[in-house]
Amino acid sequence: MQLGNVWIAPDNFESWLDEERRIADAEISVWFETALERGHQARLILTSQFLPVLSSRELQSKLKRLQKIDDGIDGGLPEPDALNLLRNKGCDCGLAEADETLLRKFIRGVHRIPSAMESLIGYLSEDENHHRITFAQVMRDAELQAAFQSPDREAGGQYLIKKQLARLKPEELEVLSAIAFFGMATPREVLLAEERQLTAILNRLEKNRLLSAQGDSFGVWRYTVQTYIAQNEKLQTISLPSDYADELMDLGVQAYEKASHRLASDLFK
Repeated sequence: MQLGNVWIAPDNFESWLDEERRIADAEISVWFETALERGHQARLILTSQFLPVLSSRELQSKLKRLQKIDDGIDGGLPEPDALNLLRNKGCDCGLAEADETLLRKFIRGVHRIPSAMESLIGYLSEDENHHRITFAQVMRDAELQAAFQSPDREAGGQYLIKKQLARLKPEELEVLSAIAFFGMATPREVLLAEERQLTAILNRLEKNRLLSAQGDSFGVWRYTVQTYIAQNEKLQTISLPSDYADELMDLGVQAYEKASHRLASDLFK
């Protein structure tokens, strides 16, 4: 059987970095440096606010030669890469079979920004009353088309995020707000919700690309909100009551103290 291209697209990679911008998790560090060292057919799209500091000058030099990729993401992916990204990562929500002309229209409308494409996949993954919206329906949305014409290049992706937030239940908004409140990769231990309910909420938010989840070798799971929510105050979900915010901070301190014996002592790193 002949396989197509393999795309690996770690989002918010800066959440894996420590204060010195080194990759905090040993297994992730080995994987990343191996990906740079060896020849392979996989393609890596890395979205990160910072480039990691690597273990050798040779690898660091190789990474710096790829700096233009980081610059290119700020201006959007090349259109063929953006099209492949949508078809591959959106295969479960109909984008693999979607009309190419419509796909290209969307890609150009959101200026080929990876986070906006993630927003589309998340929006299409949402089941509303057991009915999933189609890509063709999304592209008939007059407000989205108006956002495409906005001078703000992020307007299209932000519009899709707003549509998703409007569908969330209050308890889901509360969890999402708690993660946004910390402004960094947030460990599960500090989120206030009954365990079974919290699992269901986190699963839904991750499925819909409103947050990303990363686990480390210590078994600690951390959650980071979608890039548009993290970087735009207008998309902050709800205002947290002061007592709730205070309790979150207390739990954050307890989580830090509980992990002080670990090599990676700060749960938020």
